[in-house]
Amino acid sequence: MAAPAQATNIVTMLDLAKEKDPQGAAATIIDPISKRSPVMQLMHAKEGNLDTGHEVTSLLGLPSGQWIGYNEGVDPHKAVVENFVEACGRLCDLSQIDASLAKRAPGGAAAWRVAQDDRFLKGMGAEHERAFWYESTLRTPKAIHGLTTRFGKYSTSPGTPAYQVIPCHSSANGDNQNSLWLIVTGEGNLSLIHPKGSDVGIDTTDLGLSLATDANGRRFPAWNTWFELMTGPCIENYRQVVRICNIDPDVFSSTGDAITSAMAKAVHRVQALSDGRAMFFGNRQVLEWIDIESNYKARNTVTIKEWSGMEVLVFRGIPIVMTDGLVTNAEAIVTT
Repeated sequence: MAAPAQATNIVTMLDLAKEKDPQGAAATIIDPISKRSPVMQLMHAKEGNLDTGHEVTSLLGLPSGQWIGYNEGVDPHKAVVENFVEACGRLCDLSQIDASLAKRAPGGAAAWRVAQDDRFLKGMGAEHERAFWYESTLRTPKAIHGLTTRFGKYSTSPGTPAYQVIPCHSSANGDNQNSLWLIVTGEGNLSLIHPKGSDVGIDTTDLGLSLATDANGRRFPAWNTWFELMTGPCIENYRQVVRICNIDPDVFSSTGDAITSAMAKAVHRVQALSDGRAMFFGNRQVLEWIDIESNYKARNTVTIKEWSGMEVLVFRGIPIVMTDGLVTNAEAIVTT
């Protein structure tokens, strides 16, 4: 099977940051985060049309016309559309560094603050990656609504998000499962959005030197930095997302091809591979199992190549990206 054509106009959060600030001030923040977060690095990004997110108009049905004879009329029809809002979440944190401690730190206060603030960037990047896959506004109303909640059941009936969920091991059992995702990101498919008029990526504000409060209510001088990320996933076409679920470590066979067979099904389940950037996402263990399967029955479909500055496994021309945001042996079993 020939490798699918990949869209070359995918705009990421880093691209948007560079457009908004050609001097690179915002990009310097997003770049180190994106290197730790494949979602931020690789997903299509765009500004929402609302202060809180993005209103989507989804096409549900097209007028099909009527077969008629001469001197006969037609009934008027119109396209069927649905409007819904994809909301952004607001992830924030505050860094407070004892001014006296920073003054005595190796390299001075400025270097110490940079090193400490970098830990916040790492932590928030990891939290965003986790939330993209697993968070739920039903559980945490102020968070983003992640993908696992949206694709939480499977069905053999086309036309619903559940049809985009493919169980891998039919005998899977227990809450020690794994998932592999196929996403075609791009305009009109799945994007990372940020509110209208807002900054892209993690916005950092140096609040300078002020008095902080310790656990006993006493005051001390501290350097303060505010971190804020407003973003969320926006799915305009659910047919461009496929979840391969129920990948069971107790069922996996090193000489089998269950995972790569499910990947082949996923390739045919998406609406259009060429209508965006197609990527598989999995955790380290699932990628290891795909690599093992490639030594047996999947030898001709899985290869290794350089892609987007990384050496990755490739399935039928589609890169397989590793993310620590997807948990290992910790997902619940998915049912109908």
